[in-house]
Amino acid sequence: VHFNLGETYCSAVISSKRNITYDCVGTDSEMKNHPVYVNAKLESYIGCPIIVGGEVYGTLSFSDTRTRNPAFEEYDLSMMNLIAKALGNAIDYYFVLKSKEDFISIMSHEIRTPVTSLTGALKLLSEFTEGKLDNECNELLDVSMRNVEHLLLLVNDLLDLEQFSGGSSNLSVEEVGIHTLIDEFHLRVKGYALEHNSEVLVKGKLPELFLLLDKRKVLQA
Repeated sequence: VHFNLGETYCSAVISSKRNITYDCVGTDSEMKNHPVYVNAKLESYIGCPIIVGGEVYGTLSFSDTRTRNPAFEEYDLSMMNLIAKALGNAIDYYFVLKSKEDFISIMSHEIRTPVTSLTGALKLLSEFTEGKLDNECNELLDVSMRNVEHLLLLVNDLLDLEQFSGGSSNLSVEEVGIHTLIDEFHLRVKGYALEHNSEVLVKGKLPELFLLLDKRKVLQA
């Protein structure tokens, strides 16, 4: 039998946001005219709200055409609340996963695709202008290509969220000189500094140190 929500016992649970129990609907002068009782003769009912994100998402309920004897007790409601809370948490977790999937989809289609196209365009520009630009323009073009490639790698890392959520990630560990790291970082921030009329200077002399690390992820930090 199909009922509209307003014609069910569950509607009282949703509107009151609390547990509802009926032990013998037929003996209740108000409830015995309820559509569910008139059409299905459901004598007993126990229901509690399922809360998701602080709002009532639905109900967990059981009903029977037999009267409840003995009457529903606090233990019954405690068990119902425990199950309803578990269901609410599971549904909430599903929505979190769905939101993450939507985010990954946006990152993949709305960001990675144009960034990939921009990378290809800069490479073509570099090949087309080879030997035709002065040193300053060549350096700016090189910095632009490095930054776009860096952004693409960052987007790809964000698309690996499933690996991170599972407690694993791919590291490409290699031996890298400290001077190489400093030079790479200097090139990446140089364009940003020029935009703000600033200059990044590397002063002092460091010893020739070599580190075992994932250079790409260190430069992203």
